Amino acid sequence: MPIGESRSFIDDLQEQIGEFDLTEHERVIMEYLIGSLNKNGYIDKSLSLLADELVIYNNIDTTNEEIEKVLSILQEFEPSGIGARNLQECLLIQIRRKRKEKDLDENTSEALRQAEIIIESHYELWREQDEEKLQEITGWERSKITSAMKVISRFNPYPGLSLHESSIDRVQTVIPDFIVETEGDNYINFVLNEGELPTLHINREYEIQLDAYIKKGENLSRGEKEAYLYTKQKVESARMFIESLKQRQRTLRSTMKAIIDLQRAYFFTQDPDDLQPLVLREVAEKANLDTSTVSRVCSSKYALVDGTLHPLSDFFFHVRKNSEGEMVVAQKVMKMIEDIIANEDRTAPLSDEQLAEKLKSGGMSLSRRTVSKYRKEMGIPVAKERLTDIGNN
Repeated sequence: MPIGESRSFIDDLQEQIGEFDLTEHERVIMEYLIGSLNKNGYIDKSLSLLADELVIYNNIDTTNEEIEKVLSILQEFEPSGIGARNLQECLLIQIRRKRKEKDLDENTSEALRQAEIIIESHYELWREQDEEKLQEITGWERSKITSAMKVISRFNPYPGLSLHESSIDRVQTVIPDFIVETEGDNYINFVLNEGELPTLHINREYEIQLDAYIKKGENLSRGEKEAYLYTKQKVESARMFIESLKQRQRTLRSTMKAIIDLQRAYFFTQDPDDLQPLVLREVAEKANLDTSTVSRVCSSKYALVDGTLHPLSDFFFHVRKNSEGEMVVAQKVMKMIEDIIANEDRTAPLSDEQLAEKLKSGGMSLSRRTVSKYRKEMGIPVAKERLTDIGNN
């Protein structure tokens, strides 16, 4: 399905907010933090300065501890490393997230563990690329330090380089990652859409060559030892690549299965009224995955359900509190606002305060400010701009 859109890096980050279970207060802080990111994607202001700015510009009274909590959630967003306060924290976020991945091979896991120690405890030596001093301090073999340094070099030190691009105009073809089909009232089948991805395996000639070197053991010549080490490295890299693909497939299947189990009724009807309140944490627990892993899957994948394309984010049903402290469903509120605006007097569009009054008469008690937030999330302009649009037409 071709999709044309114009969106900024900020839009991508703000879209991810809905994937986390935030209070209204935390949401405002999160939006301000996103707006405070510098060109590298870092937060370079102190927590106390951010707290002062929130009071001055947003009339939000908060504490350093609350900001720290929301910042830690921002650091779970994509791209990995966003929201760090410096390069050291940026690298640590990425390394630790990578270490949480399941089924890492032993060598990669060890290299990541050592990379974390180097960045956390010997950061200045890493900046100076002083492997000799690192070897002296840690007592590790030089080859292991070199491996850890190579691992570190693969991470992105500037996750927000595209932050200040005003927009990215793109037309892309969305190919569903999952194909879901229902039969009758109780059977759901889904498959991972792997397209024409071939079955990967290690070249048999390399395996035979490696076995021959191993059988020779101590009788290898210098040239054969070099060839053995080279072949072993390539075979291990290939195996790791194949295993990474398999792990990705397992992660995708586990996530989709959990979503289907938790939103079963919706898949049969595709009626928003059948959606159950659902957040990332619940899917992660059911799929036995990390929340950050599920977040990455759900922020970029699509499912074709009985011929209708859905981003996975469609299956999450968010709830918030209204002005009386009752839980309300965001999607239902948005539908009510959409219906009210669709039927408003086109020569006198309703203000947010008037929308709030209309909602209240319909049994939904929300503050003007909350209504304004919903309207902005839906991409609906303010009353004055809606009137202007009508006038131009």
